[in-house]
Amino acid sequence: MIDRAGEWGIFTAMSILPLVSLLVFTVGLFSYGAIFIFWLSEFGKAGWAGQQITGCGARRSFDLVGGAIVFVSFAWFAVNLLLLLASLDPRIRPWPFQVALHLLVFLFPPLIMHTTFVEARDGGGAPLKRGWKVGIWGTYLVSQFISLFTLLGYSRVVSLPHEVLDLVTNVSIAALFIIAGIYSSWIVQRARSKAESTEQRASRRLMIVLFALVGILCLPMILADVGWMRFPDILRVVLPSLPLAFLFVGTYFRNRFAFFDLFIKRGLFLLLTIVLLLLGGSACASAQQRIAATFENWTVVCITQSDGQKECELAHTQTVDFPS
Repeated sequence: MIDRAGEWGIFTAMSILPLVSLLVFTVGLFSYGAIFIFWLSEFGKAGWAGQQITGCGARRSFDLVGGAIVFVSFAWFAVNLLLLLASLDPRIRPWPFQVALHLLVFLFPPLIMHTTFVEARDGGGAPLKRGWKVGIWGTYLVSQFISLFTLLGYSRVVSLPHEVLDLVTNVSIAALFIIAGIYSSWIVQRARSKAESTEQRASRRLMIVLFALVGILCLPMILADVGWMRFPDILRVVLPSLPLAFLFVGTYFRNRFAFFDLFIKRGLFLLLTIVLLLLGGSACASAQQRIAATFENWTVVCITQSDGQKECELAHTQTVDFPS
């Protein structure tokens, strides 16, 4: 028998969720890569969502923090995509990608808080006290300490059971993202401008919805680790894809031209190209399976004649079970 999942690769070995992950991670890689290149080309003039910024000082810190979160998001989708592709071949060791994801995921909560703070501070709304920055730097310290401590545990430098490390890692990640969502929602709501336009109000509300969604979707991580529920498979696709939702909302309200140029025109073209390539490869794989199945029970039989000449022909073989 032919091991079809092993012989025909990605198209039959992958279920629907990994296939969706492949498409989403590719789009995320392209989207954040394009925004990062745009940010570099407009250095000092563009923010994390492609919005135009001017000035120096505090504005420049906004620019640098925005660039940092864009680069981390680009690396996040790149490593997720590489890890997904590496999982198709058991000979590839996944640990370098897992270590990179471990380091990246602990960078997101403080960067989210930092980006939201500097954007709200420089947005023309109610002034924010300097005490709000204490929470940001505290989250940086706590998140990086947990990241390093658990990484040392996984590397056997610190002797801890693997189950304990998994519990600490998952609960810490969920808690940090929930804290970042609450902090950022409060900052966005508190620093809103009294003269905000309709678009600014819609952008603020959607960002608060996304921050709340991050916290809600992280709760199953905690509940699954304490044994109260099974972690849904769909969240293994949704949670890593959330930075893409923030980018869509951010660019739509802050740089409409970049939104339609990068995501509607080029993004849809890229997505359509990937889908067509996958469908074409799947069709070729199905044709190969049918051909292999047709000749599975056929063999080449060669007979040497008395004059020394050899004649070969295809012969159909059958398996016959004799009674014992």
